[in-house]
Amino acid sequence: MNSIMENAGAATAVNAVTQSSAREGPVVIVDDDASDALLAEGIIDELKPRFPVQILSSGEDLVAYLQGKDLYHDRSQYPYPGLVLLDLKMPKMDGFALLQWLKDHPEHAQIPIVVLSGCVNMAGQVTRAYQLGAHSFLPKPVQQEDIQSILSLLKVSI
Repeated sequence: MNSIMENAGAATAVNAVTQSSAREGPVVIVDDDASDALLAEGIIDELKPRFPVQILSSGEDLVAYLQGKDLYHDRSQYPYPGLVLLDLKMPKMDGFALLQWLKDHPEHAQIPIVVLSGCVNMAGQVTRAYQLGAHSFLPKPVQQEDIQSILSLLKVSI
């Protein structure tokens, strides 16, 4: 597992270098498991973000959020994300389908996407997530030092 995470870290560093400027905005957590989402939110809150953390429970919700549709039309209440933490295993539109949607909608390409997974066999998931445009990959449960490193590498201010 260490070699997977070392490879993921190396890919993150390469992708971070291609980021031209710093981004800012809220962290949007997309996870159908409320306990995992709340744990990630607690870790982000410990970093004292300037923007409120947004929790969404499905890939479809993130699509609506990014497009500013329905509930998410008010950008003062639902600002454009600075970072998305994306669970892979969700019903209907899973993380891979959402990554493909993002790839097909380049107007959202500047959003750093960090994929989260609790699966034991992550090697194939890491490769596929990067092929679909993910900026980083972290195992669940997320750790504060990992989030801090990602924010620094991707030049994201929350």
